[in-house]
Amino acid sequence: MFNPRRSAAAFRAAMLVVFTVAMNACTLTTENEGPSTMTITGGDAQTAPPNTALPLPLAVVVVNQFGEPLKDITVTWSIYSGGGSLSASSSVSDETGAAAVNYTTGPTAGNAIVTASVHGLPPLGFDVTISSS
Repeated sequence: MFNPRRSAAAFRAAMLVVFTVAMNACTLTTENEGPSTMTITGGDAQTAPPNTALPLPLAVVVVNQFGEPLKDITVTWSIYSGGGSLSASSSVSDETGAAAVNYTTGPTAGNAIVTASVHGLPPLGFDVTISSS
């Protein structure tokens, strides 16, 4: 037969199990060791003649999930198009999360793209115009 007290007790026990499982499955991650975002902070959209160093370095800042700057994060730099040269293939972020590299344009007029990459994040592209002279 149906016993309301037993049904209510069974319902409370089931809810306690569901609540316990839900609470154990949910965690607040306060680990802030890894990079969450990389942002361009300078050097984008510059123009220079062929074979010329840009006046400003290409710069990014790397932060964690709380927006705090991350030190000692390796940023890898590469020339995606347009040729030229970089002062380094990688740089390490400082205490403010900043990392930078200098770019010298290639020999041919047109557009160039230099990328900055950090493991686990999508790369960022810097657009450079190499003027005809």
